[in-house]
Amino acid sequence: MSIRSESSGPYAVGFQAYEHAKFVAVLRGRFHLQIQGETTPIPVRRGDAYVLTNGSPYRIFNADVPETDAGILFSADRRLNGIVRWGNGAADTITIGSRVVFNPGVAAVLRAGLPSFIRFPSGTAKAVRFSAILKLLCSEPGGAPGTDVVADKYIGILLVQVLRHLLAGHRDCKTSGGPAGESAP
Repeated sequence: MSIRSESSGPYAVGFQAYEHAKFVAVLRGRFHLQIQGETTPIPVRRGDAYVLTNGSPYRIFNADVPETDAGILFSADRRLNGIVRWGNGAADTITIGSRVVFNPGVAAVLRAGLPSFIRFPSGTAKAVRFSAILKLLCSEPGGAPGTDVVADKYIGILLVQVLRHLLAGHRDCKTSGGPAGESAP
């Protein structure tokens, strides 16, 4: 499943616990992401890409306003181009994202071995590659012949990008117990 979301104005959106990995690229705007149990929100901006792996509830926000349940926003009618929208006016924040559901054994290994938040910082070749692959995945036409095969390949490539990033020793990740290193601005 792939989603494009567009928002305008001040917002805070809360996401419940989940059983999959989430891949996201920020095409426009900036916001903060706070994983439940973490004390410091993570600033995210245009050009960043990130992966959430541990299934913990989290929230994204750009202002101190009452939180809206993501389940309500993302289950809304998407007849207009399949895009999730909130706020009034022109979109100042745009993201694309996809999720990957692993079998329970693989999910447990990933949660135990990967940081809860993995960032590909804006302005890096890795972020550009990750975002380009995610854009291809999100543009796959649902129900077209071969869509599942193509989507599986893109997900495999995204996972390789994540592993290469981590093996290269990048410290712009967080674990559920606290920072694994300094977060990039």
